[in-house]
Amino acid sequence: MKIIRDAVHQNIEVNAAELAVLDTPDMQRLRYVRQLGLAYLVYPSATHNRFEHSLGTFHLTSLLSERLFPSKSEQQLLRFAALLHDVGHSAFSHLSEALVRKHAGKTHEQLGEDKIKRSSIADVLKARGFSPTSLLKLMRGPKAEVISNAFGTDRIDYLLRDAHFTGVSYSLVDAERLLRSMAFSRNQLVLRHKGLLSAESLLVSRYLMFRAVYHHHANRIASKMMENALENALEESRISIGDIQNGLDHELLLELRDLPLVQRILDRRLFKTAFVASDFDARSSDKLENELAQHIDSSAFVVCASSQTLGGSDLPVLLNDGKLVPLQQASFIAKAIFPQLKETGLLVAALPEHREVVQRICRKFV
Repeated sequence: MKIIRDAVHQNIEVNAAELAVLDTPDMQRLRYVRQLGLAYLVYPSATHNRFEHSLGTFHLTSLLSERLFPSKSEQQLLRFAALLHDVGHSAFSHLSEALVRKHAGKTHEQLGEDKIKRSSIADVLKARGFSPTSLLKLMRGPKAEVISNAFGTDRIDYLLRDAHFTGVSYSLVDAERLLRSMAFSRNQLVLRHKGLLSAESLLVSRYLMFRAVYHHHANRIASKMMENALENALEESRISIGDIQNGLDHELLLELRDLPLVQRILDRRLFKTAFVASDFDARSSDKLENELAQHIDSSAFVVCASSQTLGGSDLPVLLNDGKLVPLQQASFIAKAIFPQLKETGLLVAALPEHREVVQRICRKFV
């Protein structure tokens, strides 16, 4: 048994097999993939990485699986699943995910499954008597909800970790109480009624972190600038999609630093907000970009538009009489907050000299 010191959970225990998985190249690569992409341009200390988060998720999953599942073999597979749940992330984490889906046709979960099946991870698992096939079957099954559920260990850890490293004071998650209030009933993860307040604490934290960090205007602008730079580099064959899938954040920044958008990111000379609208159909974003490009150089502006839902309510509440009800039925806080957890609207950023042109064109689309 080895003890790993963590900034959020303090001491994390790993056994020899888990340590061997951690020491594979694909897992060690996650040390160089930042958890929050370019958010450190807004919050300078937000330089934590996917490796740390994987360890934190593993730790919380260990605590929860011991309570919910008596089988030691299932507990061990869930521990592996938690360690490996983000192994398929590409450089810059979620920032590059749309590009990878577009050019490689796979999500980070699917890329992670490929690595578990074929890389040195599979060799390590087999050498220690564990089946990659059995692990993947568990990861696709209902018991993996302890990790992937909207109130699972993945989300609990990243909310605690992101708040810690950004330095914001919005980490309201009562993690210990929440974990102790969960049960596995009728082949699904459920929340006992006594844990409703702890679930609400996660929802409030998620909402506040969304507003303060994940949806921060400068973070959105920097992320879109980098996404556009990566897209341009792919079109010019400067890099391949494999370079993004298997690359490191700093490698790509240095490789592409001669591109104007990347140089601006390195110097933190981000585009400035020129137009914002709360009511915008994201399907019109391509038309808007084309219209803007007829008047402004495409390297001088970015269009941030999305209709992505960033919340989830898939945690039934087990009432004292044995009935299961949706969380939003049991909690007025959940009912109020879930509709707000959406990345909607339009933000266009550009060089200051293009502000008036941007505003004139954008008004035609809203």
